Amino acid sequence: MRVLVIVLLQAVVMTGVLASQNPPANELPVEVQSDLLLAELTRLIGVDDHVGIIDLIPQIRALGIEIPSALYFLEARSLNETGNALRAQNSLLRYLSEAGREGRYYQEATDLLLALRSKAEAEAQALEFQQKKEQREQAAAIDRAETLKVREVQSLLFQIGFPKTPQSGELDTATREAIAVFQVRDGLEVTSLVNQTTRNSLRASVPDAHECDELAGIAETPSAQSVGISQIDYLKAVPVCNNAIRDFPRVIRFQIQYARALLAAGRHSDAVAELSVALEAGYGAAFLTIALVHESGGLTEKGKPDFESAQRWLIKAAEKNHFEAQLLLARYLEQGLSDNRRNVGEAIRWIKAAADQEHPPAQKELGDRYKTGRGLNRDYTVAADWYRKAADQSHPLATYELAELYYRGRGVEKDRVRALEFYEKAAALDVKAAEARVDRLKR
Repeated sequence: MRVLVIVLLQAVVMTGVLASQNPPANELPVEVQSDLLLAELTRLIGVDDHVGIIDLIPQIRALGIEIPSALYFLEARSLNETGNALRAQNSLLRYLSEAGREGRYYQEATDLLLALRSKAEAEAQALEFQQKKEQREQAAAIDRAETLKVREVQSLLFQIGFPKTPQSGELDTATREAIAVFQVRDGLEVTSLVNQTTRNSLRASVPDAHECDELAGIAETPSAQSVGISQIDYLKAVPVCNNAIRDFPRVIRFQIQYARALLAAGRHSDAVAELSVALEAGYGAAFLTIALVHESGGLTEKGKPDFESAQRWLIKAAEKNHFEAQLLLARYLEQGLSDNRRNVGEAIRWIKAAADQEHPPAQKELGDRYKTGRGLNRDYTVAADWYRKAADQSHPLATYELAELYYRGRGVEKDRVRALEFYEKAAALDVKAAEARVDRLKR
């Protein structure tokens, strides 16, 4: 049969060239190419190289010549031999359609078609399943990309005066309304949708980073850390943050950071004035900052700390889920700073709220509480869990405390190797006590 197939192919190819009579330069004539390919096909059939046959036949088709229907039968046999039942079935159907009952290989083709039908059906089902899976994955990828776009827009809107915009990645009513207001303000086409023009305009309104962030930054995410008021170099921060407000007047974080720089400089009244827009809009970071103004005594006649007013603002900030405010409010409540009435249970509640937001200092504090039993039942296992959460975010002291638990076998299985690992990590984070532990364990 192989000889008959090749003879048939040669007879048709040599007389049926349909390709252009003017082939491109540097190419062999089509009839020469066909001769070479047929010679190679003969060789492949002789050695039963089915993979080679499958690869070669498309090259023959690509010549643009008239090919005999027998070529489809030949292809089907090789496809079947290599486990491609579905493709083999398609080639057989093509052969039978063209050659009909008069085809030389009609009987072989029909026998093979019946033999591979169940396999082809299984392959078709598997292919359909895979295609649907890929379609679902593609749709999910599109949804994820869209969610990221919406979340970016929500974050930018939040930064320029839309504090009620959620950070969910969902294009809800509040987000649509905020987008529409921004589009009106910027003279854009009002669509209430996340389009590229709106994203570009928002990005231009909010810089990713600024020197003001370095000098007087206030954390915008629980994993970040604010520059402490006492750490602010106000001689540098005041003019830099003032320039930031001038260049980006709508960015709320610069207004708050400028107020923090003014607070560090002792300019309490000016700090309060700079917070007016952010306070009216309801930003938790602004509530926290005004609380610090009261705590510093900047608004009292004799400069005495006003803990009562500070706590009122801290509660507002905490209710806005500001993690630093929640942790500071816990200290007020536990020590009774505002009214001399200690409320340890409420303090623990706010520490937990901040820790649940993945705020490392709160996670470390909660670990301390479970380790010592202060305000909570002592539980070394739970303490280790909270220390580990904070250590995963490179909190220095939480990393050291976790190492201590491994070293002593409290809440975790005693493991000097793991202890050394965390001691070394804490030492790298500049915990001096950890350095001594590392030296001791290595000796």
